[in-house]
Amino acid sequence: MASCIFCSIVKQEDKELCSKLENTILYEDNNVIITPALGMSIANYLMIVSKKHLNGFAELSEKDLLKLESLLNNICNEYLKTLGVYPIIFEHGSLFEGRHPLSITHAHMHIIPVNLSQEKITRLFDELKLKQEENIISIQKMKYKDYWMYRSSSEKYHMSNSIMDAPRSCFIKLVAEENGFDNSYEWRDKENNKKSDIEETIKTFNKLNIR
Repeated sequence: MASCIFCSIVKQEDKELCSKLENTILYEDNNVIITPALGMSIANYLMIVSKKHLNGFAELSEKDLLKLESLLNNICNEYLKTLGVYPIIFEHGSLFEGRHPLSITHAHMHIIPVNLSQEKITRLFDELKLKQEENIISIQKMKYKDYWMYRSSSEKYHMSNSIMDAPRSCFIKLVAEENGFDNSYEWRDKENNKKSDIEETIKTFNKLNIR
């Protein structure tokens, strides 16, 4: 899909877009690419993007989900060794038309090296009505739905769907608050796109043993 920004990055179609530092491809396999996350409140925040134009990772086969989980575990364990933090992971899988006008309806998952306080975790579960699921394969139940997936630092999966009144970018805002920003934080704002954070993310990732 030519109009999709993630498809353009995957296919390296738009030279100007792909030359931007935040669109550096740090890792690639048959199913996904990994890039630095743009406009986040913490360095070493990663984005895993599906190479296929899917609305959510819930559309992957069981085999590909297990391969994705192996990659997630690899990155998280490397981050724990390098940064001393085991990341949390989340995804907002969209309906075809998207949940919000600014949503990017192309499967992408966030890896965030942060320890959320119990207060933030409680708010997260309250806002999204998250319920624990057995494993990553459980996400297939959310196929073609508007859903939320959260993997805690203890590798427990929590999911919900059709929470249409959930605050926009609630995960990102909670992480921002954990890092000293107020609830007005907006990842698209120019001042929140720090080149130094992106450079640090690239430098850190290149030291990891990702396979």
